[in-house]
Amino acid sequence: PRDLLKPTESGIDLSLFSREFLTPVARGLGENLGVVLLQFPPGTNADHGGRFLSRLGPFLRGLPRGLHFSLEIRDQDLLGPELAECLKGTGVSICASIHSTLPNPDQQLLKVPPLPRTPLVFRWNIRPSLDYEQARNRYQPFNRLQSEDPGRRTLLVKLVERALKAGRMVYLTANNKAEGCAPLTLLRFLEELSSYKA
Repeated sequence: PRDLLKPTESGIDLSLFSREFLTPVARGLGENLGVVLLQFPPGTNADHGGRFLSRLGPFLRGLPRGLHFSLEIRDQDLLGPELAECLKGTGVSICASIHSTLPNPDQQLLKVPPLPRTPLVFRWNIRPSLDYEQARNRYQPFNRLQSEDPGRRTLLVKLVERALKAGRMVYLTANNKAEGCAPLTLLRFLEELSSYKA
């Protein structure tokens, strides 16, 4: 679906996104649909001629209110008050990601605080010291944990625990390129979460 979010002359085409992706997904998954992730890669603001946030606002405000959405931004310079203002009234909060282009998730949430009563989404994408190709070459065939990252795991545990105590719905995904094997990364996370004491 990311191709459907590419800039056009008039901005982000909500009708195309709805017709080609959102409507069929919502119809097919029904109540099993969790959060729709709206991911914008590094360089998005430049691709929009520096006008990304002015185009993002109308797109987000036009999204259907019966579904949950989360916004993943990979441009660090977009994380701040202008993005927070853009999200007001949309029902969309940012997805806090671990990625080489971004500060830690707690810093992202400080820069763009999540809106009340919205689901929180965390993505453990990649070890920040590696780029995509390096991580893939280092970790494949992705069948074991090769480089555990206990500091970031504990940070995510704290953030998720805090969100759950606040009554929020929480989603967490992990990539093979985080520690070497996504299922085992999630298993270790759940083990630490179950035994965590604030």
